[in-house]
This record gives sequence, structure tokens and C-alpha cells, in this order.
Amino acid sequence: FWLDGQRVVRRAGESVFAPRMVPHTFKNCSSQTAEMLVICTPGGIGDFFRYGEYPPDAAVPTDEELVARIMTMA
Repeated sequence: FWLDGQRVVRRAGESVFAPRMVPHTFKNCSSQTAEMLVICTPGGIGDFFRYGEYPPDAAVPTDEELVARIMTMA
């Protein structure tokens, strides 16, 4: 995780808390598949995470297009 300007490494079974309004992101830097449970309160943020959806017959969006979508939704 990157949380408020600091790198925070978590392993299986560990957790991290990202308070509201604190910049954060995450990335799986290992070579293994990772699963993560994210709980957001209050609810209603689900639509934000649909930024990467596209019709099956459409071209896969570029990273730049995805970032533009994220910025528009944010």
C-alpha cells in the first residue's frame, strides 16, 4: 500500500486502515495472486471502481484512458 506518502507492506492476514481524505493506493508487487477484502464506509463507492469496465467488443482502454476516467469520477 501507499498511504499518505509512505509505503506500507502487508502480508497474508494483515490489515491496513486508510482514513477518509488520506491519499492511498495499492498494488500487488509479488509474483503470487493476491486477494483483498476492502470495506468502505459509508457505502456507495462501488460505482467508482467500475472505471475499468468496457464493452466486450471494444478495445481495451489504455492506462492513460483509465487514469482520465478515474480523474473524472474522483
